[in-house]
Amino acid sequence: MEKLKATGERIKKLFSSAKEKLILAKDKIISLTERLQERFGTLRLRLVAAGAVLLVILLIVLLAHACSHSSSKAKSSSSSSAESSSASENDSSSGQADESRSAVDVQAVIEQEGELYDLRMMIESVIAGYPGNWSVYVKNLDTNDCFSINDHIVYPASMIKLFAAGAVYQQIEEGLIDESAVYPTICDMVSHSLNEAFNSIVWYIGKTYITEWCAEHGYDSTTQCHGLFPSTNGDGLETSTGYNTTCASDAGRMMESIYRGECVSEEASEKILDMLFDQEYRNKIPSGLPEGVRVANKTGDTDDVSHDAAIVYSDGADYVLVIMVEAYGFAYDLDPDFIELSGLVYNYFND
Repeated sequence: MEKLKATGERIKKLFSSAKEKLILAKDKIISLTERLQERFGTLRLRLVAAGAVLLVILLIVLLAHACSHSSSKAKSSSSSSAESSSASENDSSSGQADESRSAVDVQAVIEQEGELYDLRMMIESVIAGYPGNWSVYVKNLDTNDCFSINDHIVYPASMIKLFAAGAVYQQIEEGLIDESAVYPTICDMVSHSLNEAFNSIVWYIGKTYITEWCAEHGYDSTTQCHGLFPSTNGDGLETSTGYNTTCASDAGRMMESIYRGECVSEEASEKILDMLFDQEYRNKIPSGLPEGVRVANKTGDTDDVSHDAAIVYSDGADYVLVIMVEAYGFAYDLDPDFIELSGLVYNYFND
């Protein structure tokens, strides 16, 4: 009750103070009106006076709303003082925790991006003008600074073949498959992106194994649920009614593991890397690089999605660049945008 009374007194003082200010404002308006009348005449005076009256009315309405809101809060506080006190403490604690988490999150982003913040801003500005839904992942392999933009699950198209290479070499490493029996098929899958080759590998290693291998190695957004088409051997590879999936950061980390010799083994990584160097499809990220720059890449394309993941070896830095776009019905038309982004990233590291 005492709290309610005190709150009422504060509201009364607030209203009284506001009233005094409104009276002063009124006096000033009257004084201003007299001066305006001398200078601008009756018509303009009336317009100014009407505007001033509306302003005063608006201030009164806002003040009344604030007082009503404060009174309501005071009544609620007095009716459940113990609960309010506890809630206040919890809210304060929660607010401090949220601020702490926000500060930690911001600091983590700054530390992760490092010197790449300006590059991120440039890429975000550029892709904002592109058609389609774009995802980008960049990592400086010399400093480990990295960032991702709009990283989300997408249909990988032939990008799933990158993960299939890791999965099949895992079984080769474990002695479950004779490499000589599948090596040409792996090359066709990675370097030439043949759907039949991918489907054959899935038949070899098992319909669920790529998903299992990805989960085991932390590629949590990557799954293989069906074969690839057009092909003659994709029927029967379905493991669910869903679609194959991946994301830009999964593809980027997979490329980094190959670069560092950590995909299955150093030997397996070198063989996969050689296949990526022999990539047939160079129309996207590689086409944005100066002649002579070494690049290993893997693409994925349909009418609705277009992707490229690359390891670029440059004088300024070795880096991973992954670009993915969803553009339903016109994804094949977006190669020039890939080329522009690739050139932008290369120039950032080498200018």
